[in-house]
Amino acid sequence: MIIDIKKPGTIPGEPCPDCGGYKSHAAKQCKECWRELHFHWTYIRQKTALKMREVEGLTFKVIGEVFSVGAVRARQIYREACRNRIKGRLDHIVITL
Repeated sequence: MIIDIKKPGTIPGEPCPDCGGYKSHAAKQCKECWRELHFHWTYIRQKTALKMREVEGLTFKVIGEVFSVGAVRARQIYREACRNRIKGRLDHIVITL
């Protein structure tokens, strides 16, 4: 399983970087695209949580850095990535299980 999440666009009123739709002045991403991203992230988070119980080591690529970790450390990194994605600070994360 590979998860590839990118930071939403940040310029108000500009076209959505993912689908080209219009963004309101307050939105970081158009509603349709954000809804799809949010659903995808929630679904993946649930699936990943199940897999993390079974996998000894996971490989992460977080903002250009690639490293392998054990399941416990992987959960910590994953939670941190979730918080950063929600705050809009996450640029790019790829999680490979």
